[in-house]
Amino acid sequence: MTKNDKRLQRLKSCPSDYRFEELVALLESLEWTLVQSGGGSHCFFEHVTGRRLNTYRPHPSGIMKRYQLKEVLVVLDEMDV
Repeated sequence: MTKNDKRLQRLKSCPSDYRFEELVALLESLEWTLVQSGGGSHCFFEHVTGRRLNTYRPHPSGIMKRYQLKEVLVVLDEMDV
C-alpha cells in the first residue's frame, strides 16, 4: 500500500483529527493545486481538468471538520478516485 493509498484510506474514515496539511499532500498527489483566494482562510483546490473544490483553512488548530472531509470525498467519488 502506497503513502497515497494510506492517506486516502484515512480520509475515507473521516477521523476527528484530520489536518489540512494532510489534505493538501493527498490532493497535490492527485494533481490538484491549492489556490489561495484573496485574504482570509478561504481557498480552493483546482484539478488539472478544471474542476474546483472550495474549502477553507481551519484555524487555529488546523484540524478539519467532518463535513469538510465528506465534501472532499463526494468530489473524489465523482472523479472515480
